[in-house]
Amino acid sequence: MTQKLSRRKFLQLSAMSGLGAALAGCVAPAAPGATEAPTAAATAAGAGSASAPAELRFVWWGGQLRADITTQVIKMFEAKHPNVKFTYEPLGFEEYWTKMTTQAAGGGLPDIMQHGSPTLVEWAKNGFLLPLDEYVSSGVIDFTHVPEVLQTHGMVDGKIYGVSAGTNANGIVIDLDAFEKAGVDVPPDTWTWPEFEELVLTLHEKLDIWGFGMYLHHIDLWRVIYAGLGMELYAPDGKSLGYTDDQPLIDHMKMILRLQEAGAIPSLAEESEVHGLGPESQFIVSGQAAMDWLAGSNQLVALWTAAGEERRFKIMPVPRAVGGKQGLSIRPSQFEAITVHSQHPEIAAMFLDFFINDVEANKVLNGERGVPINTVVLEALKAEAQPPQAAIYDYLARLAEDSTPYSLVQDPLGVEDIRTNVYYPEFTDPVRYGLITPEEGARVLRERANEILAAAN
Repeated sequence: MTQKLSRRKFLQLSAMSGLGAALAGCVAPAAPGATEAPTAAATAAGAGSASAPAELRFVWWGGQLRADITTQVIKMFEAKHPNVKFTYEPLGFEEYWTKMTTQAAGGGLPDIMQHGSPTLVEWAKNGFLLPLDEYVSSGVIDFTHVPEVLQTHGMVDGKIYGVSAGTNANGIVIDLDAFEKAGVDVPPDTWTWPEFEELVLTLHEKLDIWGFGMYLHHIDLWRVIYAGLGMELYAPDGKSLGYTDDQPLIDHMKMILRLQEAGAIPSLAEESEVHGLGPESQFIVSGQAAMDWLAGSNQLVALWTAAGEERRFKIMPVPRAVGGKQGLSIRPSQFEAITVHSQHPEIAAMFLDFFINDVEANKVLNGERGVPINTVVLEALKAEAQPPQAAIYDYLARLAEDSTPYSLVQDPLGVEDIRTNVYYPEFTDPVRYGLITPEEGARVLRERANEILAAAN
């Protein structure tokens, strides 16, 4: 049965388990208040070069695999530039944003930090990130083998603030061995939500495990659902949502409730027990689910590594509405950015160049942050691809033939506020706990989101 909780009990659970904003999977707090950013030239003054002693700091979020390979690449860069030393700090996602927000307010941001698309926009607009155009035009960051469309992914208000660490896409990972054991065929890439629901129930019935694991209510699906119906999530002026019809979102939440009541997917409380522990913690890794959510196709590397090389996985696109199109887009996975607090921005730019263009460094990184944006690097990696990387390359190649073009229109200001304070705590969480109906939740989301967007833009 669907869990019925009092509002008071729901708030208690939220506080204890980090529900609400925490269940975003990839939700960062809004950037601190705006500050006046120095220009690249002003920041670089007296910064020296790699021939002079310099110490830089690089902080990122991610699991143990990312920590290990990033550390190795840092040491490779230090070996090429003996006078440069890095201090570095890998953190969990929520701890990362708590610390970065505090350091931004206190003037102590690292030289290089990691961003997603929404946070890159807000932090750039609020003056905490350094424009990189000077380093691109001078060749310090070399985009010779980077397609122009990928260069623009890190652009905010006409200036480049982030270098894409790779490309990826949302997806659904399936356990091929579980499908084989259940005697169920792998669906086509054009599968629909009704077919998905039937498959989840069938896998649950035949295998006595969850047909699908975590984050079926993930915020990225909000955009995908409407994009698949030919609608933008946000209006062109950013002052409101781009839709007025709540029904597609209502239908999706009703499907989730049916699956939850049937025991074919975990409850929200069960998801919260492993939330924030990385893709390694997802239920498909432990064999408790036959399918699971991938917030980014690059996460398959860590997931497959944790599950064991003997396992067999495949990435599927998100289902579509009956009669709809594929709403997924191939997009930048993450960005590396230089902050205005850096005392050595040119060396930091040299490191970003090394990060995206050095073939040997990328053999170590091995697409864990996404498919490399440098075409020469990508071809080198394809030649040596192991099963996880080969599955990612295969998925993105299939998706390139049937997907929604990535929108270069920036997310409006207020998006992080909506994610953190509305989408999860006022919509998906209370709906899944049975506190409000899908209709009520979708209406509240639309009204509150419109209020936030109108005030912020």
